Amino acid sequence: SPLDTMQVKFGDSLKIDVTFESHTGKTVHHINIKILNKDTNEEVYSMPVDSHVNAKVEYDFIDYIGIHSANGFGPNTRWVLKALVWGEEDGEDEESSQVEFTVIP
Repeated sequence: SPLDTMQVKFGDSLKIDVTFESHTGKTVHHINIKILNKDTNEEVYSMPVDSHVNAKVEYDFIDYIGIHSANGFGPNTRWVLKALVWGEEDGEDEESSQVEFTVIP
């Protein structure tokens, strides 16, 4: 969550719900979730602060962000949520997924 091509109303709260899983049965060592403006590439969200989660096979990340100007959002804007997972060392077994959403007035 959010779902790809989802619309979020300006002023609402967006639930970020990502399940990270190892497709090899290894430990999920590091994760990161970013929200970027699709047109300017400006980053308005990057979590968790400590990317090292060290979870066995699966890790669920849930957070909420207010969709308002104080957090960098505006109406009629397009956004990309990118989720990354990697191994013990930077870049090791790195995988990423992304979804897009639009903020509507």
